Amino acid sequence: MVSMVYMPEARKATVADYRANLIAAAERYLTEYGWRTQVIDNQLMLPFDGDLIGVSIPAGRAGELNHQLAMHRLSYPVVALPTPRHRWVFLASCTAASHYLPTAHFVALLRYQDRIPLPPSQSGSGQLRWVVEPPDHSAAIPEVGPLLKIAHLASAAR
Repeated sequence: MVSMVYMPEARKATVADYRANLIAAAERYLTEYGWRTQVIDNQLMLPFDGDLIGVSIPAGRAGELNHQLAMHRLSYPVVALPTPRHRWVFLASCTAASHYLPTAHFVALLRYQDRIPLPPSQSGSGQLRWVVEPPDHSAAIPEVGPLLKIAHLASAAR
């Protein structure tokens, strides 16, 4: 016997609208940035590959680092993850040499097989948001080297 769960029409429309928003965002990310995102459950996920990595940093330190990057006229796309340990993930391009750069102790690199949710995904703690939106599709995402170097220097200064 199959049990039926009643779902009001308004709830069905909301779920369908949310999924349509995720699909539209996935298409935009692919068109503008070449990011091959995946809709998994109710999240729009960005898998990292050899050309794009994530640099995950606790929110407080990430804010300081973002300020230091701006002083050097550098800007990376940054997504805030509303996890219990609020973290920001900086998206950066990557080269083979980047894998050998030193990192600060508070930095976690997200690479192959790792993935993060992107806006407009929702989490149990709230909606994901861009702290720094990705650049115009005509601008390239900066290489990870300068970001790691500034993070390392900031760590050494503490």
